[in-house]
Amino acid sequence: GIDANTMLLLHFDNNVTDSSPTTPHTVTNNNVTFSSTEHVFGGYSAEFSGSSSYLSIPDDNDFDFSGGTFTIDLRIWVDDLSVNRPIFYQKTDSERYVKLYVSTTGCVILKIYNNPSTTWTGTTTVSVGDAVIPTSSNGYFYECTASGTTGDTEPTWPTTVGDTVEDGGVTWTCREIVDVSLATASVISTLKWYHVE
Repeated sequence: GIDANTMLLLHFDNNVTDSSPTTPHTVTNNNVTFSSTEHVFGGYSAEFSGSSSYLSIPDDNDFDFSGGTFTIDLRIWVDDLSVNRPIFYQKTDSERYVKLYVSTTGCVILKIYNNPSTTWTGTTTVSVGDAVIPTSSNGYFYECTASGTTGDTEPTWPTTVGDTVEDGGVTWTCREIVDVSLATASVISTLKWYHVE
């Protein structure tokens, strides 16, 4: 139901207003139109072109799924399955993202990818959010949580998620490498409404 755990609620009733009971988020409409022909809630639904229309919301802790418990609930109508149809996409960069989409085979896929490839180098300026892997891979990556310049010598990397290490003027935090895809059977076909949860 709709309660304090509802972080975003979009009815798409001819607008992109967040109706969640928590602090509403600013939703920016980028070429999304509205249709009164096919709809579930109210008199309209959002219509995405499949190429250039999307909604964007500023980054917020409300959308941090790292705790492992979350629900995305929606109704979707797909005109064709010639390309993957994104539903949700949140990224730090091309090596760290969460993506929910309908594939060309009609499967609903949740892809969680957290696997940086930049190797640590000494005397390098880094910013908060940058990520590196050790020169000798150990199965973890390290996110900069206090910016500065790395030291001359590579630090001894912790292997407990959440532990930190100082490196010159930089603080690195140990993070887990993740590459997971969860998929439903082929459940989506074209030209009808589906409930995805």
